[in-house]
Formats: sequence, structure tokens, C-alpha cells
Amino acid sequence: MEIRPDDYLTPVVRVSFPYAPDAEGFRTLKVEIEADGLRCDHGVMTLGGDGLDRFLGDLAADWRGWEGTRGWHALEDGMSIEATHRGGRVELLFT
Repeated sequence: MEIRPDDYLTPVVRVSFPYAPDAEGFRTLKVEIEADGLRCDHGVMTLGGDGLDRFLGDLAADWRGWEGTRGWHALEDGMSIEATHRGGRVELLFT
């Protein structure tokens, strides 16, 4: 998945599961971030994705808006995403 601002420039966030789950179902979520003069990547441990697919699907299904902030977090708080609907767009905060 690739997330970009409306102008299709930077920053860009890419999220993928490049590796198969291990025997216990743990998967590494690869997160890549690019911005002006910055490039980093980080592996985040999840248990089967920790519902990331459901979280993103719910955001898409509720594209008309919602009240408050919605959130998702990986195991051991390796990464979190907060989503807030702002009129005609969604603001995502990756931590």
C-alpha cells in the first residue's frame, strides 16, 4: 500500500508484508517513509497483521466521514496509525 498527499509528491509512506508469517503467525510489516531529504524503513512485528486490513477497509467504507479519531497499533506499540476525517479528506498520523 502506498499513501501520498493530494499533490502526489512527498512525503510518501509505503506499507507491505514482504515475508510470509512464521510458524506462530507473526509477520513483519515493512514501513518505508520518504520525504524531502529523508528516507527510512522499519520493520514492525504484527500477529497476522493485527487487523490492519480491517482498519483500512473501515476507513474506505466510511469515506463520507466519522466523528473523532480512529486508531490502529501493532504489537508492542511498534507502530500506530491515527485517522481523523477532515471534511473532504482523511488525515493520517503514523507514529
